[in-house]
Amino acid sequence: MENLFNDQEVLIELLGMAIWDRTWLRSAGDLVTVEDFKPTPRAGREGEGTDTWLLADMALDFYRVNRTPLGSLIKQELLRWKQESNASPQRVAELVHLIRHVRSKYHPERAEVLIKQVVEFKKRVRRQRALREAVELEGQRQLDDDNWMRIMREGMDLTDMGAGRISEWTSGVDVRQQRRMVSTYRRTPVLLIDELDAAVKSVGRGELGLWLGPYKMGKSLAMIWTAVAYLWQGLNVLYFTLEDPLNAVEDRFDACVTELPIEDLATDKEMEPRFKRFKGALRSRIRIVDGTEGRMSLNKIEQVYERQRILGFQADAIIVDYDDEIQAPFKRQERRHEFADIYRGFRTMVSKFDVIGWLAAQAIRKSENQKVIGGSMVAEDISKIRKVTMAIGIGQGDWGPDSRYLYIAVHRNSKQKIGFTIWSDPEKALFYDRTRTIQYIGQQQRGKTPTGGGVI
Repeated sequence: MENLFNDQEVLIELLGMAIWDRTWLRSAGDLVTVEDFKPTPRAGREGEGTDTWLLADMALDFYRVNRTPLGSLIKQELLRWKQESNASPQRVAELVHLIRHVRSKYHPERAEVLIKQVVEFKKRVRRQRALREAVELEGQRQLDDDNWMRIMREGMDLTDMGAGRISEWTSGVDVRQQRRMVSTYRRTPVLLIDELDAAVKSVGRGELGLWLGPYKMGKSLAMIWTAVAYLWQGLNVLYFTLEDPLNAVEDRFDACVTELPIEDLATDKEMEPRFKRFKGALRSRIRIVDGTEGRMSLNKIEQVYERQRILGFQADAIIVDYDDEIQAPFKRQERRHEFADIYRGFRTMVSKFDVIGWLAAQAIRKSENQKVIGGSMVAEDISKIRKVTMAIGIGQGDWGPDSRYLYIAVHRNSKQKIGFTIWSDPEKALFYDRTRTIQYIGQQQRGKTPTGGGVI
């Protein structure tokens, strides 16, 4: 049987997938081992293929622990390996050259093809191994019913690919502990809202978050704030605006990151310098999708994600503003049943792509001017709350007109039924005015808070 990993061109492609491709790793990362990349004895210079083997070891070990691709951290891993192995500068230079070569051969659109090839190869290997063992045991007159059933199970072990990744829970506690210690921050980024981040864990990859609020209470600003918070933490964001025009959304993003009033963006000389400083500090990107023409379905959202991925933009978060504008996969007699399909499908999608998902939803009309926006105030379909990892209600704060009360209506993995008051600044598209909030809380503690919500 021809070994897939003996083809040097394919091997380089597979190494690229192991380093950078989340889709490939989720489907094939647990099937491939570093031994698959081990060089076979053949003509050529001594040690040929060991560089590929070494990089594969770094990538697969990183994924096994953190459940995320090594990606751009490969340089840090290489430096760590250099220190531990006392490698020469020439050896490191060879590895850097190989990394560049692998990167040039990495094409995200090939992921699905290479997943199928790896799975089929592994199936053939497993079946042939099972056949050899059965023949050997039969020759030794030891092929009883128990051995036969064991061999059949092992030979069929990969036939249910696509049914979901299976974890041997009882034997993986050491790996899970290491993953939790190393990658909590990477997989579960914060929202950069001090009071919220200090009290609860946010949503992570494969999970769905929900901003819930009445009309004109800042849901869109909360979504923009979430996107910008992720940018600061090095995550790529795919942002869908389904209701507000693209120009308006871009203006809000510009105002949010420059902390300038939207009305002054065209004339304030500080706008461009501030934006350049913000952009220069980022290691990630955002792409805004204008879906205001309607007919944006979950299938189309997936298509946009996959298309951007093929073009080299690997989104870490998918943010959609807002749920009422998403076209249901099936026409139902009642809208609430359509919402159930939308949320179920969206949750499945973010799990499939291993990304963070956020939706915004409207609260019922009687929630206007209410402080606490709980799960019972969801418009149309209350089951939305049951399908998300965390839902944050945005209510009217009691400090002043621009204050907001954030209420953790539901949380599967952390505290819930708790709330915090913050200041917003809608003129600057700032959902969270950190400076004003911290000053106001400090004045409250000193008993110097003026009436009307001002800041001394």
